[in-house]
Amino acid sequence: MTIKSTTFKLLSLYFSVLLYGFFVCFTSVSADSLTYGRITDDFVNVREQSDINSSRIDQLSANEFVVILGESNDWYNVKLPDGKVGWIASWLVEKQIPYQSYIGSDTNVYSNPSTHSAITYSTSSSENVMINKWVNGWYHITSSSFQGWIYEGLSDSPELIEIVGDHVNVYEMASTRSVVIGGLTKGDSITIKQEINGWYWIESDDASGWIYSSHITEGSPVVKNVLNKKAIIKNDLQTVFDQPSSSSGSSFSLQKDTPVKVLYNIQNWFYIDSNQGQGWVYRGVLYSEITVLGPTVYIYPKPSVNIPKIGMFQKGNPLIIEQELNGWYFVSGGNTEGWVYSSHVYNGSPVIIPTYDQSIVLPETLNVYNKASTRSSTISSLKKDDIVKVHKEINGWCNISSGDITGWVYQGLLPIHQKVTSNGANLYNKPSTRQTIVNVLNKGTDFIIIREINGWYQIETKDYSGWVYSTHIDDNSNVTLNPVNKQAIISTESPTYMYDKPSTRQNIIYTIPGNSEVAVLGEINGWYLVDSAGKKGWTYKNIIFKEQITNAANVVIYEKPSTRENIETVLSSGVEFTVIEELNGWYKVKMNNMIGWIYHSHIETGTDLPIVKGISISDNITVTKDQGSNSTSIGVINKGMIIDIIREVEGYYYIKLNSQYGWAPSSSIILSERGNTSILGKTIVIDAGHGGHDSGAIGRYTRVFEKSLNLTTANLLAEKLRNHGANVILTRSTDVFLELSERATISKQNAADAFVSIHYNMNTSTLPNGIETYYYNQFVDKSLALVVQQNIINHTGFYDRDIKFGDFHVIRENSRPSILVELGFLSNMHDEYEVQTSNFQDNATDGIINGLISYFE
Repeated sequence: MTIKSTTFKLLSLYFSVLLYGFFVCFTSVSADSLTYGRITDDFVNVREQSDINSSRIDQLSANEFVVILGESNDWYNVKLPDGKVGWIASWLVEKQIPYQSYIGSDTNVYSNPSTHSAITYSTSSSENVMINKWVNGWYHITSSSFQGWIYEGLSDSPELIEIVGDHVNVYEMASTRSVVIGGLTKGDSITIKQEINGWYWIESDDASGWIYSSHITEGSPVVKNVLNKKAIIKNDLQTVFDQPSSSSGSSFSLQKDTPVKVLYNIQNWFYIDSNQGQGWVYRGVLYSEITVLGPTVYIYPKPSVNIPKIGMFQKGNPLIIEQELNGWYFVSGGNTEGWVYSSHVYNGSPVIIPTYDQSIVLPETLNVYNKASTRSSTISSLKKDDIVKVHKEINGWCNISSGDITGWVYQGLLPIHQKVTSNGANLYNKPSTRQTIVNVLNKGTDFIIIREINGWYQIETKDYSGWVYSTHIDDNSNVTLNPVNKQAIISTESPTYMYDKPSTRQNIIYTIPGNSEVAVLGEINGWYLVDSAGKKGWTYKNIIFKEQITNAANVVIYEKPSTRENIETVLSSGVEFTVIEELNGWYKVKMNNMIGWIYHSHIETGTDLPIVKGISISDNITVTKDQGSNSTSIGVINKGMIIDIIREVEGYYYIKLNSQYGWAPSSSIILSERGNTSILGKTIVIDAGHGGHDSGAIGRYTRVFEKSLNLTTANLLAEKLRNHGANVILTRSTDVFLELSERATISKQNAADAFVSIHYNMNTSTLPNGIETYYYNQFVDKSLALVVQQNIINHTGFYDRDIKFGDFHVIRENSRPSILVELGFLSNMHDEYEVQTSNFQDNATDGIINGLISYFE
């Protein structure tokens, strides 16, 4: 089987998975079911508890995957790709339960998960099936012709698949944010066991885990982070590999606490330098230079908190880790050394807080320990709603007493004495919002909690008793409708449900067509009260307000919904516009008489246009609205104009001309590869001295012709100047003869910003050496000669013969700023051999260019 055919079958089956998911309803998630969830919105918060007021532990983006561990009150308990566990509101997650796999030949399919049930089907060859559920080794499967249960019996993919990409990461979970647990290299063979939305669970000789489908052929993205940090080896014996893969060769091993230097890392692989050599280690390193982040960190003589401390570090103190033992660091800082616990460095050492408060027990059973550790002895247990007295608290552990019981409990307590902090909490006669409201508790009301049931507190105040829901104490019982009164459009092409109340558990009263217009009357926690075709009800999100305003500069309106299309205009911050349609994240907008498209995120971030500088090398170049000479003209560019280039398409540059955008032939514009220097747009004439029958000087030792050296230097200098965006004109580019008057005329006719004549020197003596530059007009040429001479000497290291007045025709008869440089003596052995090297030619031309940059600045 080829990779292409395998991928096609898997992708086609992926769409079957999605369709199947619409007809499968899961009310709870058992521990033995494989349950994934796909994030459906951008910027989804992951909470520590199933409560919108709980601390946020992470934030996910659309289309990321999580493992669903359980469900409670419209919240999913999830495991993130990096291993964290938290809670996400269920309406922000789309369950992805079924996945594709194979079963081998001669496999019996049973009616129930038991060998005592009826056999409903028996395979004669390997078959493609959908796995729906797993229970105690039994798989529930469906295919186009049968369904039922099989015990184990999952087969590999029909044929081995070969890795084509150079390096493919194997992830712990189906996400590139997950831990990389191994790697595959080009030529490795794998078998695909299952597929979920483009991710394959694979098995190979070296690694088992998740890989992304396109990585098989393209390889995984590699992000190299340069670190250059000191570290120590964390594991007892750390293997060092030749490549960032456990399947590569092993170079050597390092002992625990060996000092190393981490040069850079790629994902979880670190390239280290040690006394034994260099190589790759997977995790296993601990940075040794750290800074105290906690307010106070206690120092102990041994790795234990049960002995007296010998000192403390304060926030901001730099530390050096010399040794690690079971989470303890032996550190030195200033004149102090000793043991600190790792988490204390970041959070501070635990501080005992006296409380002297009464609480009730929340769980059904709460163990009491003799010390503040689960590794200590259990001395008793408390039952739900038992009353205890809390004496002190340390990192979630409470020292309590209840009757004859005295000891430590970990969390699980609820203070009895509390105060209402919201503006209005309903007090009910029974623990349900559908029951009678006895009273409304105002902000600041004191109350005592008698017991707790499923988030409800039975309480007493000095005047009333009843039930209040826990979150209402801080967040109000009645959510206030925020008035909106704006026109909007539905942001999806597919229909959107309208509910009679702001909850997906309520009745659907109408289906709003995609992209239709609605009036938004109010909003509550992401739910909008809308009016569509005279019907009023609630929709969750999927709303784009028609009247909007840019919150960033440089927001581009395109002619069509693509950043490759023509630009209509660019909006600054604070500009109002009207949204009339939405398409895949693009807003069709109207502003004044203009209609175009804005990508939704650009409203807040602005549009990043990849501008490249260029210079026009021709006069009267017409810029047109579209490509081609028959398009409407929007202006003209002339020789020497600096151009902002956005992109190139088939011989045309898309450019910005004043405040308009259009197309110009790329042949008329030179790119500036070195950025916007003072040379950009300048016309510079380079004159290679002598030529043709006029050889100039002839080298005393190598018999090199000056005319040839002049031409080599001139052509190299011209190439470099063009890369800087200069308009370069050569008096000669081949071995031809020119009169001196012709050279000066070329400079005048082209209105040169600078004229540079290239020569090499000669003397009857072998002693003279070095470089000199000549000028004629001391008011125009002398300053140019000075900066060019200085920069050539700085770059070449040749002897400085300074600048001099020179009565040479090419600079005397030249009305433009002109110089003549003599780049060394062909009569001096050192100079003659050196000037013919590529190193000298490169340095000399760089010196001339830097001199010109200084001159024009």
